[in-house]
Amino acid sequence: MNDTIEIVTGPTAYDIVVVVEPTEVTILSDGTQGPQGPPGPSGVAYTHQQTIAASNWVINHNLGRPANVEVYTDSGVRVIPDVTSSVPDFDTTTISFGNPATGYAVFS
Repeated sequence: MNDTIEIVTGPTAYDIVVVVEPTEVTILSDGTQGPQGPPGPSGVAYTHQQTIAASNWVINHNLGRPANVEVYTDSGVRVIPDVTSSVPDFDTTTISFGNPATGYAVFS
């Protein structure tokens, strides 16, 4: 029989998890914090405004990396169209709709 006991000692950035087995205790984390990771991407974002209705929006956002994209109608309603990023540069994204549409896309 294996039981897992989670011990949390105050508001910390980590949990200590101990797995208890019938004859052995295995400590999976001793509670020490690991080294800091590399810096994440900058908070740079790009907003594309599509003022002419089109079924395909081809957007060059120049973020230099794969980007998250959220697409909205002109009235601010979020929609979920088909989104394709170009490989290998990831700077160009195509957003496809079933019918021509206007609105905006926010890349982060």
